[in-house]
Amino acid sequence: MKNKNIPIARQLSKFVVGTRYPRLAPEVVNQTKRVILDSLGCIIGARNLPSTDSMLRMVSELGGNGESTVMGHGLRTNCAVAALANGTMGHSLEMDDLHKEGTVHPSVVIIPSAIAVGEKHRITGKRLLESVAVGYDTMIRVGQAFLGKLYFQNFHPTSVCGVFGAAAAAGKALDLGEAEMVNAFGIAGSQASGLREARAAGTWGKRFQAGHAAMCGVISSGLARNNFTGPETIFEGRDGFFRAYSYKGEYDLAKIGENLGEKWELLNVAFKVHACCRHCAPIIDTVLQITKENPVRAEDVESIHVGTYQTGIDAIARPENRKYRPETVVDAQFSLPYCAALALSKGRAFIQEFTEESIKDEKILDVASRVTWNLDEEAERKYPQCFSAVVKIKKYGGEELQARLDYPKGDLENPATDDELFAKFLGLAGEIIGNRKCEQIKSAVFSLEQMKDIRELTELLSDK
Repeated sequence: MKNKNIPIARQLSKFVVGTRYPRLAPEVVNQTKRVILDSLGCIIGARNLPSTDSMLRMVSELGGNGESTVMGHGLRTNCAVAALANGTMGHSLEMDDLHKEGTVHPSVVIIPSAIAVGEKHRITGKRLLESVAVGYDTMIRVGQAFLGKLYFQNFHPTSVCGVFGAAAAAGKALDLGEAEMVNAFGIAGSQASGLREARAAGTWGKRFQAGHAAMCGVISSGLARNNFTGPETIFEGRDGFFRAYSYKGEYDLAKIGENLGEKWELLNVAFKVHACCRHCAPIIDTVLQITKENPVRAEDVESIHVGTYQTGIDAIARPENRKYRPETVVDAQFSLPYCAALALSKGRAFIQEFTEESIKDEKILDVASRVTWNLDEEAERKYPQCFSAVVKIKKYGGEELQARLDYPKGDLENPATDDELFAKFLGLAGEIIGNRKCEQIKSAVFSLEQMKDIRELTELLSDK
């Protein structure tokens, strides 16, 4: 679906309004269920984090009419604030899914907004599947149009692009008409925000930005439902979104409408199995590949050298002092040397390796001090189609072990199986709500098309 004479907001609105469950291919339905289950684990799994505690104190202070669930808790509030809380929680563990070319993490924006609005309005499971699917592709395609360069402007693509996906998801849950959906996109554009500086000094701002986008999508659709207007030229207008946010005016609007509703970018999302920045994943997986084939003890290693792409280096290797010795969990989640050392020392990088206690482990930090890196030209050439890394481990005595990897675990080319995703879900949510309830949630998600009211699902999502 593309017509350069039709405003993009109208093209997207036709797509959102026109998408109905019977038109969704079985693989799209199945993938939608997979991303929902994966996201619920990420949200519930963040329940006991200090940043979640701060968020929930604020939510309690705001109050609300109890229409939507804060997941993993007994707390209920209004749907916009629930979307804020759940989106923030879902992004906190750095285990939420992503789309490489769109450079966005869709789940933590789309699913909290769709579920919060859907719970309030008691939508069916089929409508929830529709809402999540259209939200994903709207958000991803807006991200793709920036050609992978939105980071160059120091914006956080998940929140900047996510507000449109959240508006689509919430608008579909509300069953908005085309004109209303156009207004929702126009209103959403005024709320697009998010800076990479949000994670500076190991702070929690990046987590909030995902929740903020989810909340603003809910607000945008709610305003449009009540006849509040927004510009239909929000995307391509003279003073519009892409001219304001693009790097040196470089973008391709045709990517938004190209095969819209026929080619589903939802099918191309990658799932994360490590609790850290995705740019760390190829490094972790390459170290794990080497040590699986050649058992290596940390005390035998003289040095670890990593070659990767520039965007990754910028995200996870600077400033060096906070990368070699993380001061906060966020520092560790975005640390090339810490994550490389973790893979060698612990053989994994799950949530237990990213706590205030674990990031002070001197044995890991000692290995991290031996990690160096540089720009790898092949990895740079392949990015963002590939998140590549080459790792060389040098042992005392001179022996060198080396491997290269282009596709981290969870990519389409190196997929996570359903069993692996459920094991991840249990690992995140099991200790909080119990394995029995986790099994019930899985069953509910994978039978959503039979659900008359998604409160059958949301009732399982609290800790009560």
